[in-house]
Amino acid sequence: MSYNKILFVDDEAIFLELIKDILADSDYTLFATSDTDTALEILKHEKIDILMTDLKMPKRSGIELAREARLYLPNLQVVLMTGMLELPDCEETQNNMLKYHLLSKPFSIDAMVRLLTAITV
Repeated sequence: MSYNKILFVDDEAIFLELIKDILADSDYTLFATSDTDTALEILKHEKIDILMTDLKMPKRSGIELAREARLYLPNLQVVLMTGMLELPDCEETQNNMLKYHLLSKPFSIDAMVRLLTAITV
């Protein structure tokens, strides 16, 4: 399976622009938004392969976004990005029902590329 469409969701606009610049010359098709409602609309209309989302977002958490996204795309790969040392105590993480990859912020470009490579192989 080829994983080439990434949806990147983060409420920090400067971070979105940085990721766009980093992945501009890659083999990935990148969609980026700072809003989880917009992210869900993209997920409804595009065959996204990888969702990279900040864990802590204004309207809904990254975990809530991933859970809703999997209603449309059950095989969606999820990368949760967080600056927190521990994930919040919630049902999905406790029961390991929501499978995800974790990327700790701040992360290096190399760490992100390694994770994307591991997911897409």
